[in-house]
Amino acid sequence: MTQGGWHLPFLEINQTQDPCKYSFLWEGKWLGKPVYIMDNHRFAAWGWHRALGGGSQDVALLHIDQHYDAQTVRTERKNNRAICDGEIDLYLAALTDDGRNCFVNHANYIGFFNYLHPRTIMRYVLTEQIGAPSSPQQELERRKREPHGRTNDNYHYFWDHPEVDLGTIQDVNQEQLLAGTWSSGIFRWIINLDLDYVFSVQESERLDLEIRLCELIRSIACREEIMVLTIALSPGYCGQWAAAVECCARVVRYLGIEFDADALLAQPQSPVG
Repeated sequence: MTQGGWHLPFLEINQTQDPCKYSFLWEGKWLGKPVYIMDNHRFAAWGWHRALGGGSQDVALLHIDQHYDAQTVRTERKNNRAICDGEIDLYLAALTDDGRNCFVNHANYIGFFNYLHPRTIMRYVLTEQIGAPSSPQQELERRKREPHGRTNDNYHYFWDHPEVDLGTIQDVNQEQLLAGTWSSGIFRWIINLDLDYVFSVQESERLDLEIRLCELIRSIACREEIMVLTIALSPGYCGQWAAAVECCARVVRYLGIEFDADALLAQPQSPVG
């Protein structure tokens, strides 16, 4: 299996919000741990699976994003592990049951990882998504109203399922996130950063938020164990490709990750075939 480098070389600029389209996937090391950088967040689950080593370990997820990315995966497929065990090509080739869309997309990769590795993520710290169809707190309130279960099985996010322990999920706002009071040394952490979170604030506040996020991530790395770091550019939610790349360049420079983000502003290669 390929180790590190460009799993998907930069082929084209993609700044749409399409859940399946992508531009690149890169793997490197950060403080001795794997780091994956991508434009489309859908590849995070593939990287987490590799970092986990195909085994099962109790981990916690810190998800910093404008969106929850936690929609459920509705399938009973038997080859889910196979598409993550192999090269990224197998992951890319996996389609929905109707064959029309990618099986794992930027909205359901956390749900997919949970489906693949049930009861592996033992704690979730998620940045809140304003206006989402559901939230952990809303689901908690719904369970109080409907103690005998839902009147239907319309589970939008994985926490909507009655078997999920909502006590393991913490939904935080920006102030709570940066305060870091949710931190715990019990688990190994998956740190999952989407740069679109930086673009959720006013332009005058973005540089300060970038720095504070990097300081938060570095502080976690100094006092706790990190399993893997994933960074997504999500340019479709950042306004434009150049803005997302420039943000990425500053973040990797501050964290000390040896990734040439500026190369993403150069002329991409021509797609093969």
